[in-house]
Amino acid sequence: LPSTVECGMNVIAPATVADLVNGHYARDYDNVLIIDARFDYEFDGGHVRGAKHVPTQEVMRALLQDNPPTMNGERVCVVFHCEFSSQRGPALYRALRSWDRKMHEHCYPQLFYPEIYVLKGGYKRFFFDYPQLCEPQGYQQMWDKDFKDAMGEGLRTNKANRRSQSMNNVGEFQALRRS
Repeated sequence: LPSTVECGMNVIAPATVADLVNGHYARDYDNVLIIDARFDYEFDGGHVRGAKHVPTQEVMRALLQDNPPTMNGERVCVVFHCEFSSQRGPALYRALRSWDRKMHEHCYPQLFYPEIYVLKGGYKRFFFDYPQLCEPQGYQQMWDKDFKDAMGEGLRTNKANRRSQSMNNVGEFQALRRS
């Protein structure tokens, strides 16, 4: 995929994500996962068609249980984003990349998920460029005063998850892979 590297992350343009959603890369990937890291009310207000809602670092659990990595050549493309792709989406990107590298210390550079990306400009940019590829066709801002309590709860939950879930807990993820 056409991408750039920003802050150590592979970043792709909204146009490329639109092409992924529209199946233009279907022969290149067996599975395309768009991971939406926004809060529930943001996701419910509108999201990229087919996106999975994973607002916390439980992303490894979701990826391992719902889409277990395989070693048989399956090509998986993972795209993370949040509202602007400046905090929550990149945090999940870094968590998955760190976990994947730790799992493959013995055989680096092999990875379960070699092709992971962050959506440049986040959902906000994608929605304004491609509203027809959003379900429902809406955009709910994180800082909307009507969702102040939900936002506060989401921020507290994310903070608690970061504290309690260490990327050094590789044993838990290995067990998930075996189950």
